[in-house]
Amino acid sequence: MTLFSRVRSLQRKLSAEKQTFDAIRDQVRRNAAEHYLLETHIPLAQIADLLGLADQSVLTRLCQRWFGNPPARLRKARRG
Repeated sequence: MTLFSRVRSLQRKLSAEKQTFDAIRDQVRRNAAEHYLLETHIPLAQIADLLGLADQSVLTRLCQRWFGNPPARLRKARRG
């Protein structure tokens, strides 16, 4: 089995489940970001790196989309 056929097989399976790779990756990143932001003291730039993002500004934009707030505000609200 070639890499191409494995990719096509995965695409067919995702399509059958009405999912996309990008949507699954986004959900995994969202869950990981929530954990790192609320349960750890890892610096924001390092969280961005752990999530495979280009830089901290991308993390900020994604947090705004996912949670409605930037990451620093999420941390502050959680810690009271």
